[in-house]
Amino acid sequence: MADFPPDHRTLRRWYRGLLIADIALFLVQVPVRVFSELMVLATMRDAGGVPEMSPVETVLASGTLLIALIAIPALIASWVGLFSYRPWSRWLYAVTTTAVLVLFLPLSLLDLSLQWGFPVALDNIASVVTGALLAVIFLSPVARSFASGPEQSSVYNEDDIEFDEWQPNAG
Repeated sequence: MADFPPDHRTLRRWYRGLLIADIALFLVQVPVRVFSELMVLATMRDAGGVPEMSPVETVLASGTLLIALIAIPALIASWVGLFSYRPWSRWLYAVTTTAVLVLFLPLSLLDLSLQWGFPVALDNIASVVTGALLAVIFLSPVARSFASGPEQSSVYNEDDIEFDEWQPNAG
């Protein structure tokens, strides 16, 4: 049975795995969402036509596009920084993730649409991965790898830095 809590090297592997999973899920979610919307439009067209966009739907589409144009470059920049343990990257990732959730909440209250379950399932999996990644970069010993200052090298080598083992029962 694996030790809990895991050692630092194992946490680093989990961190990298979560980061790669987050990127992969995003790259899968975008085309699946586009396909899902096209599928819904085709179904509606076959059922009797697609009504013109209402003002609310226009606001939804515009708001979603605006959020995407700002959030996607910020998310990509944060992933690049997270791979190289830049101190700003975890804050950019947290702020971008939080901002997208906060901005999509009011938009989701206005949205009543037919949906395919697969994109929703991908969203749920991505939310779990994002939450785990945020926990690792802020609450685990890996967070110390994001320390700023002269002791933090530009190229990280995990053999050069020693970390105290976290002891859950240490007083």
